[in-house]
Amino acid sequence: SRVEQEYCEQLDTLEAQLLEVEADRENADQDLKKSATRCSELEAEAEGLRVQNAEADKKLKQVEEQAGVEVKELRQQLEEAQDTVKTLGLTIQKLTTEIEQYRVANARSEKALEQFLSLKCDDKEADPKEADPKHPSPKPDLQTPEALAIRNK
Repeated sequence: SRVEQEYCEQLDTLEAQLLEVEADRENADQDLKKSATRCSELEAEAEGLRVQNAEADKKLKQVEEQAGVEVKELRQQLEEAQDTVKTLGLTIQKLTTEIEQYRVANARSEKALEQFLSLKCDDKEADPKEADPKHPSPKPDLQTPEALAIRNK
């Protein structure tokens, strides 16, 4: 009969649709399993990255602390070096002043020695026995042993 035939055709169509739905469901189950596996892999990878990140943070803090200590030490060394430079500058200035004072004193001593030796030479000229009219009194020689002895006193 025709109703039976239509019913059988509908039944065949429904069976075909059911097979398609079951195939789709199997494919979806397989995709779900793959997704679950991939999700587990990603979670494990994320956990590994969290551990690495925590270790990196710990190392970074250690490096920052060490760098802070080194910066403090370098600042202290810089301050000490600046103090040393300042002290050396003052010492150089003091020594320069002393050297200049010694130069002035030396120049005075040289002048006094010249005057002393000049007077001594004039005394020799005044003594007729020692005076030589052909040769006037020479300029005093500051390198004679007598002059050097007076200068070194």
